[in-house]
Amino acid sequence: MENDMLQTILTALAPHLLEVFGLIFTVLIGLAVKRLRDWTGIEIEEKHQRALHSALMTGARAALMRDARLTREQIVREAIEYAKESVPDAMAALKPRADVLIDLATARAKDALGW
Repeated sequence: MENDMLQTILTALAPHLLEVFGLIFTVLIGLAVKRLRDWTGIEIEEKHQRALHSALMTGARAALMRDARLTREQIVREAIEYAKESVPDAMAALKPRADVLIDLATARAKDALGW
């Protein structure tokens, strides 16, 4: 009798258990996708940051190679222009404020000049 009652309960619950397992599985997949999206977003941002820093350094060095008498402000300006031309995707993705971009370019110019 107990077996029959347990069997009846399991039979009644089976469709609902499948729904619950389906819901749990869907939530787990959603969490995994979100984690992957977050991780790849971080990777892409780091790639853009590296590209921007590299372009600013290259721009500063190129300006110095062209004319070693340039002022620091001229080097910074040329480094920024070089970065805007050479890594537009990084500029668009990061959207650095003008003052931040000037600070970054100044730091790269200092590195290039050995200040």
